[in-house]
Amino acid sequence: QKYKLICDIDYLHNDLRFILASSFEDCVQRCDTFNTQSNGGNVCVGALFVPSRLYDKDDCYLKSSVSNPTPSEFGISAAILLPGSSSALTSFSSISSATVSKSSSGASTTSSPAATTSGAISAVLAPTLSHASGTSVVAPTVAASYLQGPSFNKPSTQYINWKAPGNIKLATNLLNVGVNDLLSTTYPLSLDTGILELNTSTQGLLADLADTPHISRDGGKGGYLNGQHLFVFCDTGAYTAPTGYSHGDFLGFVSSSVAVDTGMNGLSRKALTLQDGIGQWSDNVGRMRGFSPLTEGEQSYNLAMQGKGHRYAIWPESSLIPLDATNAIIYAPIVYDNVNMATKAAVFTYTGATLLAVTAGGSGGPVATRTVDKLFNQSEVEWGCIGGIRSWGNSGVGGTDGKVYIFGKVQGGLLLARTRHGNVADRNS
Repeated sequence: QKYKLICDIDYLHNDLRFILASSFEDCVQRCDTFNTQSNGGNVCVGALFVPSRLYDKDDCYLKSSVSNPTPSEFGISAAILLPGSSSALTSFSSISSATVSKSSSGASTTSSPAATTSGAISAVLAPTLSHASGTSVVAPTVAASYLQGPSFNKPSTQYINWKAPGNIKLATNLLNVGVNDLLSTTYPLSLDTGILELNTSTQGLLADLADTPHISRDGGKGGYLNGQHLFVFCDTGAYTAPTGYSHGDFLGFVSSSVAVDTGMNGLSRKALTLQDGIGQWSDNVGRMRGFSPLTEGEQSYNLAMQGKGHRYAIWPESSLIPLDATNAIIYAPIVYDNVNMATKAAVFTYTGATLLAVTAGGSGGPVATRTVDKLFNQSEVEWGCIGGIRSWGNSGVGGTDGKVYIFGKVQGGLLLARTRHGNVADRNS
């Protein structure tokens, strides 16, 4: 049977059976089974599942008619039989929730007459998606892949010649090996880290780079934001230009960087041309500031422990989650890196996560603002660090309504959380 799924809509009356099903798929299967039996000419044309009643006497309602659609607040998933269907594939369309007068399952709330007509319902149907269950599940396959060639780094030729005030010097008792949460939570952001913005106050500080730095980096997630295709990297090293006798001298190392694919080459199956912005350099030879800002505690610890194998890093390991057309977020883990300098064996310790607000399109390059020192703690679920999904609302792609879904990493699997566009920095949301 082929169905359309409509969410948060009840279909009043015309009940064939009340059933206690184990899941939405089980409920839909009961409708299929009903139609293979002799039931006096009755046909199941819809299966309504109410997951909040999973432990009640019934949670699945088979319908002989779906002529009376009414918005509901009870999380109903309705599978509506499409005329002439024969495939086992179930087609989904979603619809926003509203209040109802009386549901077929016996719950009542306030009435919303303006939203009860089928015309109003059709007007807000989302694009059709596909879903398979049971034996009809087909594993996804890669349709095609393309070797686009090695990416090409194209650093800017200028930088902003601004020197931050000197970093603080940490007390000796703060320079121990191991995680110290206070370094991430009790110090202001270091002005020596993060991308500098090119604006009226920094325009006069533009100066030429003395050489073209060569970049080595790992990671490489990203996304599309404000007309640009961003690539966000983790550990990044800068080197002087290679010569016939040398691969280049090491200049410096940061835990994150960002580049823009100029010309959107990836979309046309060409090798990427990665442009590092003007605001990313800390001096004229190409040392980098890093994309994700560090606190003064983290940065000062890193400077003091340089060469000893101990540091704090912010690794933006997931793709951008867009909030609207010009703003995106990354939930980034704060990691303590402990390297045995003799064996080079490394132990990476997750210490919590911060939230980066990302903007793009400025002359200095994409900017990440660390909106909070630490949003989630070491002992909590690693929310957002492996990404999330933006669900756009009725205003469409780039709007400010809809929801944000983020994945949570736990031992043995994933969790899923949902929040609103304006609440992404509220851990209680």
